[in-house]
Amino acid sequence: MKLLLLNQNWFADELRAEGHEVLSVGVRAHMDMRLVTPFQSLPDLIRHSPMPDPDVLVVYDESSPFFFTRIDEIKQPMLFYSVDAHHHVETHRHFVHSFDQVLVAHKDYIPQFYTDGATVRWFPLWASCMVEPGVDKEHDAVFVGTMSTQHNPERVTFFENLQSCEDVFVTQGDWKAIFPKSRCVINQTVKGDLNFRVFEAMGTGTTLLTERSNNGLLDLFKEKEHLLLYNKGDVADASEKLRWLREHPEEAARIGRQGREEILAHHSPARRAEQLLN
Repeated sequence: MKLLLLNQNWFADELRAEGHEVLSVGVRAHMDMRLVTPFQSLPDLIRHSPMPDPDVLVVYDESSPFFFTRIDEIKQPMLFYSVDAHHHVETHRHFVHSFDQVLVAHKDYIPQFYTDGATVRWFPLWASCMVEPGVDKEHDAVFVGTMSTQHNPERVTFFENLQSCEDVFVTQGDWKAIFPKSRCVINQTVKGDLNFRVFEAMGTGTTLLTERSNNGLLDLFKEKEHLLLYNKGDVADASEKLRWLREHPEEAARIGRQGREEILAHHSPARRAEQLLN
């Protein structure tokens, strides 16, 4: 099957491994075909691309204004994947009838996509790459992510307060170099979303301590079997769970191992690629 991936190259390698012909197109430097400017006519772009006759088009959410025009002229089946529905549902829900199927990353937002005749399904995020667990641990607990008083003041306040009572390494950068060297990864969300950090942390075999939230978290994972939970914004609760992890290293390691096994079995890039076109 010839697959044209727009805006992102997610699952391109995995889909090729399944035997599909894949072309990724977008403004990012790592795309197979890089666009110099956005807001292009999609029929014209396809016509002049190395894949002028794709079987299926997959349009990934770029968390930005929609990049293509005249999508209603496309005759081939098209999928749209709303990754940031928690930010853009008011825009994305209007795309439903432009596509044959809409995938939504955050389960709680699916009802807002339903209109007459719409085909919508839940398609959770995944571990963006699989990283081997580390043997030597440099940190007891870490958070790797954006710290901004403008965009997420609750996060900044939460970690400032947690660091006043617990040893937590808070930084930005490459999670792949940090998570495997940590005993625990703490996750904090912007809007209770089931974010990439959940899957990436568990995929490294590190024990995940994440907010108790909806959006399908407990449909996919079991508390104390795959991860640990704390109440959102509750510093005392998070601190208590971190102390428990330190006092029960064998249990903590077991949760980390089982979390990784669950990611490998159901939430790796290869597994998501298999599920994309089903």
